[in-house]
Amino acid sequence: MTDAGLAIKIVLGGAVAVAVISLFPPLTAWTPPERTGPGRDAPQQVVQDNGLGYCRETLPDADCACFARTAGEVLNGGAPRAAGWEYADRWDLARAQATEECS
Repeated sequence: MTDAGLAIKIVLGGAVAVAVISLFPPLTAWTPPERTGPGRDAPQQVVQDNGLGYCRETLPDADCACFARTAGEVLNGGAPRAAGWEYADRWDLARAQATEECS
């Protein structure tokens, strides 16, 4: 094989590699997930009363004032978010923390 033939193969191989790599989206093309409020799945009433009604209906042995206070801290907390990370739903987190702390 001649040097010219090898050079042509290298150039063609490089062109194919560039063409294939250009089909992938750039690493910086991140779109944040859709959010509908403090909790993606939290009903609006839960957000308004910080889970007090939820506690009264579903947790008969819990201290509902404590539950509402703890859940409200989680639901309304403005913790900074880093782009590209998936976070727990705030209502799920609030419900779990408040149930554990106030039962």
